[in-house]
Amino acid sequence: MATRKGLDFDLIATKPTTVARIEDDAQHQQSLKLTKKAPEALEKYIKVHTFSTKHEFLYNLLLEYPQIRSMHLWDDRPCQVAKFRQIGQEWLDNKMLDTFGITVVKEALLYMDQQREVSLVLAMVEANNHQVDIEKAGGPFLVAGVGALPRTRPELRDLNIWDPYETYVPQERLKIEVDQITQYTGVMFQEAVQKVIRDKIGSQAQSEWIDRPLSLRGKDLSGWTKSDDLHVTLCSRTAPAEFLESIGGLGATVLVEVEALGHYDGRLWAIKVKELNLQDADHDQRPLHIVAPNGVIYSSLDALKSAYVSHGPSSPSTRSRPDSLSIPDATRTLYDHVDMNRLGHLVLAKDLVPHILMAYDRTNGARAGDSRLIHEWEPLATSQGTPFPGRLVLVGTIGQRQLLGMKPSQSSSQRSIKAEVSLGHIIKNLLSNKDIPGKELGRMVKAVKEEMERLSVENRVANEERIATIAQEICDRAESIRMSAPTSAAGSPSSPATSLSPSK
Repeated sequence: MATRKGLDFDLIATKPTTVARIEDDAQHQQSLKLTKKAPEALEKYIKVHTFSTKHEFLYNLLLEYPQIRSMHLWDDRPCQVAKFRQIGQEWLDNKMLDTFGITVVKEALLYMDQQREVSLVLAMVEANNHQVDIEKAGGPFLVAGVGALPRTRPELRDLNIWDPYETYVPQERLKIEVDQITQYTGVMFQEAVQKVIRDKIGSQAQSEWIDRPLSLRGKDLSGWTKSDDLHVTLCSRTAPAEFLESIGGLGATVLVEVEALGHYDGRLWAIKVKELNLQDADHDQRPLHIVAPNGVIYSSLDALKSAYVSHGPSSPSTRSRPDSLSIPDATRTLYDHVDMNRLGHLVLAKDLVPHILMAYDRTNGARAGDSRLIHEWEPLATSQGTPFPGRLVLVGTIGQRQLLGMKPSQSSSQRSIKAEVSLGHIIKNLLSNKDIPGKELGRMVKAVKEEMERLSVENRVANEERIATIAQEICDRAESIRMSAPTSAAGSPSSPATSLSPSK
């Protein structure tokens, strides 16, 4: 890869082993006496964080080559960037370096071919289930990436660089069943309608239409993550029968009027919407722009009805469970009908504002779910700053977003699991600031628990690696917010209590 890009390096180093088996010790022998499990099931392993391997490598480099006086790093994990800033300052203070710098790498969000992605995931699921059969038959447990940890220089032994962030004992592996899972129930829009939304709202090329929120106008948002499927979420997962009936049922046509714009902390923006009041539509004198499923814009409800009357009421294409799992058609159902005799309603299961998320700054810690935190909305306006003179209405359909996902077993979801892993311990070891206030730590633990619940990850030692991955994402987000927080007069970040607070 380096040669192809014409890069001539003096040294290329790859990550060493970060997982090693702990040889039998007194604690291990005692555990053998207290359980009926086979000894193989009680093998204990230690894991060292990837950051530790980088930290020690660079320390070794400086000790081996003291003539190195300048260092610049590039890293794509905000959490590690914050830690390296701390370490770099230590090296400067200790006169090991004259200059030190670090750059946050902002990777573009790339998508794999969907069918290729599905085949890879299903292959991994098949490998996991095959390993379950091996272990049930008395075969060995599988722990990936096991090897001998590299030796540490005597000069580094007292620096706690290799302080492990987790130890675990492999336990009974569970089989995974993949099925089509409903992600949410909401108002879906055809691709043609979504294109109109992107063209007419927030697009600087369409100056006579609707501009972005005021604080984001003129700002470069090219690095932001755009919502790939514009919709209005009404409730998460499959809607209960009673709620589904209250919104009109699957397939009902919904007339959604764009009402206002809002943003959260300058890192996310969305469109506030409401259900079109048919009586109000007849009395309001402002021009009406109704976007039909095919993308055609009509100036009145009568024109919309006339255009679709020949089609007659129809139902959206439904997706039944396939004989063999494959990617759903374009990952979403096509809602191309209009039935004015069966209108649905814009009602949310929770007390939230109905909205369409447009884009968010993922590299600075924003997540799609943060759109629920928008509380202040501003009127629609053109790029000239004048109020938008018309009314924009989108024709959508009540539907469900389905994805391929893990189907939790009934037994595991119904039983109460005692927590086996300390979330606080994992988070503290992932953060650059070990002295995080209890309130902030509690908030992050809560965020990890919510994400574990959403992903159906139980707090078991066997899931410790997955839990650490979830915690890493939460820590990265907290570090991103801390790094973007206002700095003091001395140029250092604000206090930990302020910098790690998601509300900041």
